[in-house]
Amino acid sequence: MPAVIDIGTNSVRVLVGSFNNGKFYEEYRDLRTTRIGQGINSGYLKEEAMERTLKVVVEFVEKAREFTDEIVIFATSAVRDAKNQREFVDKIKSATGITLEVLTGEEEAYYSYQGVKLSLPYLNEPAVIDLGGGSIEFIWQERGKTLFQSVPVGAVRLMEAVDKEGLLKLLRDFVGKITPYFHEPVVAVGGTATTLAAIDLKLEKYDPRKVEGHAIELPRLREIHNYLESLPLPERQKVPGLLPERADIIVYGCKILIEVLTTARLSGLIVGEGDLLLGKLKEMTVSKENKGPKL
Repeated sequence: MPAVIDIGTNSVRVLVGSFNNGKFYEEYRDLRTTRIGQGINSGYLKEEAMERTLKVVVEFVEKAREFTDEIVIFATSAVRDAKNQREFVDKIKSATGITLEVLTGEEEAYYSYQGVKLSLPYLNEPAVIDLGGGSIEFIWQERGKTLFQSVPVGAVRLMEAVDKEGLLKLLRDFVGKITPYFHEPVVAVGGTATTLAAIDLKLEKYDPRKVEGHAIELPRLREIHNYLESLPLPERQKVPGLLPERADIIVYGCKILIEVLTTARLSGLIVGEGDLLLGKLKEMTVSKENKGPKL
């Protein structure tokens, strides 16, 4: 039974589970906001951000080892882009004995797509948006091929950017190029998307079963964005469905999704719970099966 730990720009997540006859059985999951991407636009991971992230990773590894010794830890945008990436990789190795995998943007997109296909199998070749704290990944079909692209525009990165319009222009320019192929249904995964679904559903307690497959139309996204933006931060932190520690970045994440849908002339999106965490865990399961004895 494999376990995966994802060090994202804004949060660290752990998932332990197994697949049996194509169905996923979850044993354990957790999420903590550590924001290793604090100061992301400086190009360096801050010492305090590394330390608080490391503390949670160690805790998650200890918990995962209650179920399995087959543990993978991977990191995405913030660590990928950091000039002091090696320092953090060494910290993880020293504290856990596990070598940190730093995913490329394309690998991140690929695993997200696999996660969506596993969790929403009834959708036929959906386009996928994986919006994180540091980057956004796009997956789409073009001339019979599945293409993946990562763009360095994320909720934390946009919030901390001096030139916010410059980042949004970079995003719009890219989306404009793939618009002919980026068609509905569009599935959005990542913390921004699932949080917006929880807000739209007014969930006092997060329920992945209700969030999975929840559709949000573009006009409704704009309503949610305008409402959240109008609230002072202390009031925004009280909104049902919104984790207080995500209240500062949610406005920027929502803005990014609105820009994507508007530029691509799409009517809305479907929220997916299965993302790169599930996709990576599935790959570990398949790899283990392939290493079995050949009869």
